[in-house]
Amino acid sequence: MKLLAIIIVALFVVITNTMAYAQIYQWVDSKGKVTYSDKPQSDKPASINSTTKQPASKDTSYQQQLQKQQRLLDSYSQRRAENKRRLTEQNRKQQQQQDKLDKRCAKYKRYLDTGGGVYKTDANGERVFVKESELTSYRAQKQAEYDRYCQ
Repeated sequence: MKLLAIIIVALFVVITNTMAYAQIYQWVDSKGKVTYSDKPQSDKPASINSTTKQPASKDTSYQQQLQKQQRLLDSYSQRRAENKRRLTEQNRKQQQQQDKLDKRCAKYKRYLDTGGGVYKTDANGERVFVKESELTSYRAQKQAEYDRYCQ
């Protein structure tokens, strides 16, 4: 919202400065009175001195203000790009965590749906089947984990 306001102000400044460029006419009447106007004198076109007003954009303070606004816009753009990159990275990490959880849930579900033998993997990476006496408590443990993480 602030960025939009800055852009609108910058456009307003640019537009008004281009409108500030105008011709100014000067003439002296019969009584010696000097008159300035943005329109030429209609009765004596020969005595009109035309001068051109310089645009306000030549002012150094205006240029400095414009440069400051541009730096501010650049800063906002960089901050927005950084926030977008950070958000994308957070979403990617969350998706990875969700994928891990989905795999764990599928594994628990397999354990719970298996009617036959269930095995564990020991430290050497070999399958060790759960004994019948431990099977009920092992299934209850896996059911509790499934209920905790997957429901």
